[in-house]
Amino acid sequence: IPMRFDDYPLARNTKAHEVFLEELEKQLKQLSDLKSRSDDTDLASSEDIKTYVHRLKGGAGFFGYNSLQSTAEQLENLLEQPLQHIEGQRELLSRLIDKLEGLAHTISKKE
Repeated sequence: IPMRFDDYPLARNTKAHEVFLEELEKQLKQLSDLKSRSDDTDLASSEDIKTYVHRLKGGAGFFGYNSLQSTAEQLENLLEQPLQHIEGQRELLSRLIDKLEGLAHTISKKE
């Protein structure tokens, strides 16, 4: 059963949540830069990107941002694919990043 914010009502009133929101905007800016990269090899081999997406998925889930968690998980799964699969998924990659940016913007406005 997925975690919901209602199950952890105090989680959003913490320093950890504040840090999550601060880092969310910074990291999504870096992630959006991926859309303009022309070399899929850099994308597939970047452990920083994979680590960030994994952390984003976990943090979003912890704080009850289920749509953000789900989208990050989809992106994480794509990035774990062999390079030849990623090369053919540039449009999906771009859509997932756009969706993450939109969700993050919505979250930031609410908080």
